[in-house]
Amino acid sequence: MRRGPYVTKGRLESVRASLSDRQRDVMADVDAIGVMSGRQLKGVHYDGDGLSARLARRELAEMVDHGVLRRLDRQVGGRHAGSDGYCYVLSELIGERLLHPGKRRYWQRSEPGSQFVSHGLALAQLYTDLRILERTDAAEVAEILGEPLCWRRYFGPGGSPRWLKPDAYLSIASGEFEDHYFIEIDCDSERPRRIETKARAYVSYYQSGREQAESDVFPLVVFVVPSEDRKKEVVSAVTRLSAEWWRLFVVVTAGTAASLLIGGSLAAGASETAS
Repeated sequence: MRRGPYVTKGRLESVRASLSDRQRDVMADVDAIGVMSGRQLKGVHYDGDGLSARLARRELAEMVDHGVLRRLDRQVGGRHAGSDGYCYVLSELIGERLLHPGKRRYWQRSEPGSQFVSHGLALAQLYTDLRILERTDAAEVAEILGEPLCWRRYFGPGGSPRWLKPDAYLSIASGEFEDHYFIEIDCDSERPRRIETKARAYVSYYQSGREQAESDVFPLVVFVVPSEDRKKEVVSAVTRLSAEWWRLFVVVTAGTAASLLIGGSLAAGASETAS
């Protein structure tokens, strides 16, 4: 990483004033998730007709030109995917300065690797599916935070400092109720032993009592996996823990995750998890 170029306050305010409310929402989503494709951003913030597709292309291009978003070199679906295939991250030049004015330094990051992008887009797809479903459901996404905003610092046995590093934190609101989740996006790239280690880290964090002390509940840990075969592997890894901790976890496939989360059935099945 290298330190980002200097940007004047006047330039920042000029860009801020030029952004529409929707563009500000796009910027906030890309910041929260980490990386999103053009297709995903269109699904969340624009309707599916041709006019809205053109508007999406224009507004996203404007945000790139203004230095708010940065297009990655990698495209999803190859060159034929067009603008839908572009992958966007928050630009260090303008975007981070607008959303996080209190930071002391802004670093220009190198192009992320393919594994980072694939993992980030899987989380972005879950978010996209949730936002589309909430249009026809009484529940809504109250908050979603990707890495590192969702990480938790706590103290383990003997007072040793530790970090819990979920892929995302998610809350779903429905009427007077709000359900909370830690999300683990599984791309079938980790060995079962690594999954077990992750699960044990959640148990350690639960035992610290930090989350319960601050919010009165402990989020349900949801592993989102790509297939039924992988689901069996992850379930097998998690159930190597003592049976008393199984209630902290649930494993679902990517194709069903959004509907189960927005419908509240996961939280209902684990209502006693974190009280």
